[in-house]
Amino acid sequence: MHLEILHNSSQLAQQIKEETVAVVGNSPCELGSGKGKVIDSYSLVVRFNYFSVREHYSSDYGRKFDVHVRGAGDTEELADRSSDARFVVLNQYDFLYHFRRWEHLKALYEKGVRLCCLPSGHHFPLQKELKAEPSLGLSFLKFVKDVTNHVERSQCFGFSLSDQLSGKAHYFDHRQPAYTHNWIKEKQIFEGWVDNNDRFEKSGYLGKAFVRLKETFFSR
Repeated sequence: MHLEILHNSSQLAQQIKEETVAVVGNSPCELGSGKGKVIDSYSLVVRFNYFSVREHYSSDYGRKFDVHVRGAGDTEELADRSSDARFVVLNQYDFLYHFRRWEHLKALYEKGVRLCCLPSGHHFPLQKELKAEPSLGLSFLKFVKDVTNHVERSQCFGFSLSDQLSGKAHYFDHRQPAYTHNWIKEKQIFEGWVDNNDRFEKSGYLGKAFVRLKETFFSR
């Protein structure tokens, strides 16, 4: 199972390089946006933990679901969502080497779920910059950035990273946000990633060349 997790993780990274990817966070910031069809048009749609694809939210958050990024905990609700995913990313600090409760994950594996993990040490730079544990969303976006060398604002949905400060965690329920994360700094990091990429695309010959390359590969 360990070897297959490593193989699946490599395969997921390759697909992120080759396909269009929508990363859908759980912030209520998209309510009323009507972006559901846009989200569902991406070839890979990533969702986190206890998301919802109920009809009630589909016009704003879509229904497509390919990658489940989640903690490694054991709950029936998480297992049900993971069972429907093409890939399941267990986003826990150096999961393969530090996590030792495998029984519920072995059950998913035996059902044919394609388990993945993030690279060893992946969280270290964010932990150092945030002086806190990174959220699932920011941690996975860093993985996308590491794999593709950029993160686009247009591929990120449900990423306010400020709703938590007013006590709003999810678009689909009234759960309290996790206050163990440094949300203010996370928002600054996220905005820096997407703004730097926007400036690069809009400036000079290299920026225009990058836009042409992106249009060539992502308009197919």
